[in-house]
Amino acid sequence: MTADEPDVRPHPHESQRDEHRRSPRRECCQATVTRGDLAGAPQVGSPACAGPDELTLGPEDEPWVAFDGPCGVDDDPPIELRMLENGGDALDVLLRLVGAERSGPAALWFLVLDAHDRVLPSVLPISDVPTVPDRVVADNLVHVLSSVLDNDAIGGSVVIAYVRRGGGDRGAFENAWSTVLRDRAATERVRVRAEVAIGRDRARVLSPGW
Repeated sequence: MTADEPDVRPHPHESQRDEHRRSPRRECCQATVTRGDLAGAPQVGSPACAGPDELTLGPEDEPWVAFDGPCGVDDDPPIELRMLENGGDALDVLLRLVGAERSGPAALWFLVLDAHDRVLPSVLPISDVPTVPDRVVADNLVHVLSSVLDNDAIGGSVVIAYVRRGGGDRGAFENAWSTVLRDRAATERVRVRAEVAIGRDRARVLSPGW
């Protein structure tokens, strides 16, 4: 690997429930990407856990999830290699990974799926992203994702989560970043399986892809 290549090193999920209960945060499936790799992009955040309380219907008959419950309940299905069947499954997994960071500043999270829509042990969280998309950052993010798919998930795809405290719906932040990332993904032939929006008090599937 040269100095100019992205440093993509997926970290495995924790597999033991006892380890999850001992730790206040689940250190699951994180890919390490440095500020230099993204030419000035914000640094990677740390995943945690969360779970939806109830499902309600929002405008346009798309599901919203309202949540304020404990994370890490014992009957949570394992995340790694879980096969996603719809956008709601993707949202459920990302809610658990994002956890308390849904109350933080704007961030982008990328979940990697294999060709059969199974969750792979790699997630790319980028925190403190600007409200207005940075095309250089977007280019390098998609390049990193393309490398992960080419090396670890031929025929796979990504799920994008737009995370911010006041988010969880379509807004200027979500629409702007979606437009730029989808444009770059099409150029790099990175398949976007779904997009979700996650905020402190609500979340929804923006484009299910199934």
